[in-house]
Amino acid sequence: MEYETLERDFITRTLKIICQYEKNIPKFEQFEVTLLINCLVGLLILPKERFYKKIPNTPINQLKDWGLRADHIIKPGMEKRSLKELTIEKLTLKEVVRRMRNSVSHFKLEVRGDGNEITHLVFSDQHIVFSDQHKLKKKDVFEAVIPVECLKTFVTKLAQSV
Repeated sequence: MEYETLERDFITRTLKIICQYEKNIPKFEQFEVTLLINCLVGLLILPKERFYKKIPNTPINQLKDWGLRADHIIKPGMEKRSLKELTIEKLTLKEVVRRMRNSVSHFKLEVRGDGNEITHLVFSDQHIVFSDQHKLKKKDVFEAVIPVECLKTFVTKLAQSV
């Protein structure tokens, strides 16, 4: 089946793949975290250039229906322009998506589990920033630890929003 509109159809099909996978593959044969990471590659990286503007600037503390909570964010990083440390209160969905995109793009992911199942994914994005005016060097670090169940919600909501 051809794509009519590449980006939109890709996103719609990504959602369908998740639903089909959960419906048609027995639970004991599922690799749901691998599927979620693959979906994140498709949803965060491929359509970014065209759909990033559509992502709302909603504060992180208002994103419970997205599967994201402030306590998932370990280090919020720095404001892009001012190089000041971000506070959780100032952190927005758009910034979290940007940082998660960087993490996935550079494969800065870790998994955490309970001995049997993967329970959380850790997203890291860090780099050294220089201030032209002051020649200061700072380390900009973002880290989020997101439970797999919350990540499923996030992937679905992200696909529906762009």
